[in-house]
Amino acid sequence: MEIPFRRARNVARNEIGNQAWNLEEANAHIAGMSIYRWRGMLDERERKEHVEREGKAYTPTRPPRDGNPGQPNGCRCFPEWLFSASDVEEAEKELLQETQVNVDAIKQWEITPEGYLQIDIPVARPGVLVYDRRRGDAFTAKEYRSADELFNQDSMNTLIGKPVTVSHPRNGLVTSKITGLLLLVW
Repeated sequence: MEIPFRRARNVARNEIGNQAWNLEEANAHIAGMSIYRWRGMLDERERKEHVEREGKAYTPTRPPRDGNPGQPNGCRCFPEWLFSASDVEEAEKELLQETQVNVDAIKQWEITPEGYLQIDIPVARPGVLVYDRRRGDAFTAKEYRSADELFNQDSMNTLIGKPVTVSHPRNGLVTSKITGLLLLVW
């Protein structure tokens, strides 16, 4: 089985980017850092959406649509991990503002002919999802979901009549909080 040189080079670059991110994230986790600012090369080859992310705060578990720095195909961006308390506090405020659901969109709901609520809010997020597994040997699993896969009609149909959370509270989902978080979506 022969692989063309250009394809092999592209695969190698992408794997190096993914490995660089994995190493960055592991080192940051060990050091207790969980928030980073997006940094790029800021040259003519950088993607427009990556230039727009320059200096914005993200967490590894809630990355932009196409993944963390270095993960998208051919991405040369990198994370600047935040270590000082003031930097983290500022970034947490920024993240809280960006991840809030538009309350006006929730107020503008409709009932479909099938009797379900239809609300124009995101019901899930694409990107790298991290799952901590605590059975037996503890390990973390990561799964990448593209926007195309997540928002295709078959995926959306699985949500019909199912309760979904608008967002998870910072200190975990507990039964005393659940009533205010559930919505029925189309």
